[in-house]
Amino acid sequence: LQPDEVAMRVRFITAQAGDACNVMMQHQGERVGVTLVVNRKKNGELFVCECIVLCLQHPAKDFAYTVGFQRDITREVPLRALLAAASCEEDYQELLGSRGAALEARRAVLLGIGCQSVIEYLHQKAEDIFVQEP
Repeated sequence: LQPDEVAMRVRFITAQAGDACNVMMQHQGERVGVTLVVNRKKNGELFVCECIVLCLQHPAKDFAYTVGFQRDITREVPLRALLAAASCEEDYQELLGSRGAALEARRAVLLGIGCQSVIEYLHQKAEDIFVQEP
């Protein structure tokens, strides 16, 4: 791909990430936002990053906060495959859909299905960060 084509596809991927955040915010605590993006390691190496974002409402302190989980999935989705799929909405959604089983397993954990302790842990960490005692 030529540099201008790569730039266009990265912009497309960025827009998809924004859409994932919108889904998360519109369905707080019910749905996660999911996107595949290009990320960079400390050594400069590019990789495909699966991002899952979740918005939760703290039960006792009544504030919303977001949590993001990132995972390197380059072995499963090579960078070239992500960039190829970023040429149109249909191809990108097909690639994202091919991750369905893996994403559903993570979604179940993140939303507390069978694992309420994860949500409780996140609430405690959010409280530790955002609530200051007098």
